[in-house]
Amino acid sequence: MRGVVFVAVLAGSVLVAGSALAAPPAPDGCRWEVGAAAKAHHNGPSAKLFCKDDTGVWSEVTDGVDNLDPASLTPAKARDADALEALGFFYLNGPAAQRDEVKAREYYRRAAATGDSHALFNYGVMLEFAHGGPEDKAGAVALYLKAGEAGQVDAMVNLGNDYANGDGVAKDINQAILWWRKAAEKGSGSAAYSLAVCYEQGQGVAKDPVQAAKWYRVGADAGHAWSMTSLASMYEDGRGVAKDEAEAAKLYRQAGDGGDPQGDYNYARMLENGRGVERDYKAAAERYRSAANAGNESAMNNLGVLYAAGNGVDQDWVAAARLYRSAAKRGQPNAMLNLGWCYADGDGVDQDDVQALAWFRQGAELGQTEAMVALGDFAETGRGGMAADPVEARKWWKKAADAGDEDGAARLKAHAV
Repeated sequence: MRGVVFVAVLAGSVLVAGSALAAPPAPDGCRWEVGAAAKAHHNGPSAKLFCKDDTGVWSEVTDGVDNLDPASLTPAKARDADALEALGFFYLNGPAAQRDEVKAREYYRRAAATGDSHALFNYGVMLEFAHGGPEDKAGAVALYLKAGEAGQVDAMVNLGNDYANGDGVAKDINQAILWWRKAAEKGSGSAAYSLAVCYEQGQGVAKDPVQAAKWYRVGADAGHAWSMTSLASMYEDGRGVAKDEAEAAKLYRQAGDGGDPQGDYNYARMLENGRGVERDYKAAAERYRSAANAGNESAMNNLGVLYAAGNGVDQDWVAAARLYRSAAKRGQPNAMLNLGWCYADGDGVDQDDVQALAWFRQGAELGQTEAMVALGDFAETGRGGMAADPVEARKWWKKAADAGDEDGAARLKAHAV
């Protein structure tokens, strides 16, 4: 469970993390064209404005940025919020050499002064995240409130986030829930996700897995990948919904396709184990690789396991050990155990009991019970530079047994004092 992760969205911008690229309404007689690369990567020339001249011919007007102003875009409408926002959008998203956050902020400020809710929201984000000028979180909240009261959904989301985090306003989970609910009811996937997490964790409301599943479904139906992953987890475990591994697998797949590495990882688990979907090691390896490339340490470890076994990929202990190391360095306890065994047995690395002991110890200290058992075994025989110490061995076996590890319990019984 990732919990509530609050991400502000700047409508019409690609600068704020997690934003969806959505241009503001074009000025009269003009249209925006947004590049596909910008949607995917948030870089490069992302937005171009085309306007129709008196003869009806469309031409790009964003090449000569120094000549652009609201009047040139929409004659006689210098206070037109759409035109002012269009310029703010251009200075944020036009060709890289012409981007200017200070100018963008000024045009968003002028657009907001017209009272337009979309512009109020965008200017609020500029203030909250110090784009083109000093940070002003309280000022941002005031703008979001005006925009939210006028029905602007993204402003409602950010109000919820700011109340939850205490940014620019006193922390108040009840107000956060109020605004998330308003936004979720208007179709915001991110707001539905935050509201669902509150119900799942009992933040500001009584724990209610049925309500959590309901709002995760709203988020998932809105295309919110994290909502898909969380709802899939509920179907996998039977929390708040009837257990349905096929539905879980489908939702994990959709979440992964939607860009959530955790969705990719979980779908790979289902594929590897044939749960809710036909077992397919090759497809599992591909999904694990996708998640691993996005930094998911559990996917790195599990992909290493596939390489060690030769399932879905050619067996390659060197690749397995490399993946275990990457995951272990990111704190993955199972990878620490697996890397320890690579060193203990000389699989994919030079045999080295000292390194094996070090990785077993790290895993054991993070609660990995098999690493505890291995650490006890090393203590019993004095491997890895340890002096043979049956007391130390029993200590680690007992820890493992107390945590439910059957091998730890068996060793304790076999070495009863």
